[in-house]
Amino acid sequence: MNLLFQFFIALKTPLKLQRHFIAVLLLFHMIVLVFAPISTSYSQKFTDNEVKAALVFKFPVYVRWPENAMNDDMEKFRCCIIGEDPMVKFLTQFNGEKLIGKTIHVKQISDIDTLEDCLMLYICSSEKGKLAEIMKSIEGKPVLTIGNMKAFATNGGIINFIMKEGSVHFEINPEAGKKAGLEINSKLLRIANISGNK
Repeated sequence: MNLLFQFFIALKTPLKLQRHFIAVLLLFHMIVLVFAPISTSYSQKFTDNEVKAALVFKFPVYVRWPENAMNDDMEKFRCCIIGEDPMVKFLTQFNGEKLIGKTIHVKQISDIDTLEDCLMLYICSSEKGKLAEIMKSIEGKPVLTIGNMKAFATNGGIINFIMKEGSVHFEINPEAGKKAGLEINSKLLRIANISGNK
């Protein structure tokens, strides 16, 4: 069976593509570039950061938050960004897009204490030295943490981007997800590198 077809079945990914090219990345890269080797010709069209940013907003489709953290009355899906790195400008392009029935609202925060009701937190590589402090401050909160740095997942982060044979992949720390009260779909776990706390 065709590998791409297998992923369509496994993930039940919607085939309805939107015109916005990042929305296309959201679907196409999730299936092709992450789970199959990246082709040289196609990888030249988009940067690794564009691919990663698109995946950031695909992950929540496969994560369930506690009812008290996300309900039908909530209109916005808030994604917070702390720090600075090249991913930021690509993440902010998703402002106003739809995700799991809600409108994406991306905002940068300067202090973890201003996290408020953010459901997802992208921790920039600039915060590597503060990672332990950040993780401790959000311990037990239903926040999906995503990073793009070495040892992020082994230090309590939930999802971390890694490069594997020249293509974008990711690792997941299921234990960290459970501690945050998040339920990660087994379909996502099956295609990720599984990590754990040190």
